[in-house]
Amino acid sequence: GLIVCTAIIYSQTEFARTSDPGYQREGLIQVDNLNRAQMVPQIETLIREVRKLDGVTHAAGTSIWPASGQTLNTSVQVPGRPRPLTIGWYSVHPNFFDTMRIRLLAGRKLSRQYAHDYAYVPFEPEEAQQAAIRQIVARGVNIVVNELAARQMGSATPAEGIGKQVKIQFSSDYGMATATIVGVAQDSRFRSIREQVEP
Repeated sequence: GLIVCTAIIYSQTEFARTSDPGYQREGLIQVDNLNRAQMVPQIETLIREVRKLDGVTHAAGTSIWPASGQTLNTSVQVPGRPRPLTIGWYSVHPNFFDTMRIRLLAGRKLSRQYAHDYAYVPFEPEEAQQAAIRQIVARGVNIVVNELAARQMGSATPAEGIGKQVKIQFSSDYGMATATIVGVAQDSRFRSIREQVEP
């Protein structure tokens, strides 16, 4: 019995260690807890300075990271569906996909070259925050989704999802914003191997 239990535990450990999380773990350094209001204005400077360090190839900010306990969801209304989907909703710096080495399956990554790719909402003052939210809801936003989210939104292939527009609950005060899918990335597992991949 002990030998069988040991073999099962070893198999599970090997599976967890060798399974593909959808991003490259090697060489990745993660700095947590920089989302405090006083740090937010310094994030761009920090990323720029980290990129200058010897051996650093990419740097990015994000609200989702490996082993993150944070879960941020939003309601997504897909045309032709009576009920909205609940999808993970995370902000990422344009260099996020290169930094994490997450493969794009269709479309493009986010870029500062496109105004609708940028959806920054300041923490404070509140007037600036509300103004930014109103502007984003009025004009819409471009998004990159993972393959699972694209399938749940009705796309049979990643390429089929490109250009699809959905409504997302960007703010409970200002209603839903139009979101256009510009990229579909491979599924990535940011949580425990015991949990399902999140759309």
